Amino acid sequence: MAILTEALFGSYPRTAKKAAAYGLRSMNGRMRKLALEVLQQGLKHRDRTTKAACIKSIFLMKGGASGKAASHTQPASGRQKIREITKGNGINTKSSETSTPLNS
Repeated sequence: MAILTEALFGSYPRTAKKAAAYGLRSMNGRMRKLALEVLQQGLKHRDRTTKAACIKSIFLMKGGASGKAASHTQPASGRQKIREITKGNGINTKSSETSTPLNS
């Protein structure tokens, strides 16, 4: 907890601050409440990178959905059917439909 707090409030790069906020956000049990208090202290911090990381982490802890995951998903009803590729003259390339059974 102390290491994550130091990384969040110290003079570290943005990636370290985001990683610290993630570590605080993913705490469980009785540490979750303490992590939320640390993130709320970060809202009052002078550094805008720290403030932004804390805002995002609190939003995600409260049950907010991440925007990145929703942009790549497609509803099941909107899926396209897989169609068979045909040659230029319209003949199917699948040989099982045009051949006759071997035991005839």
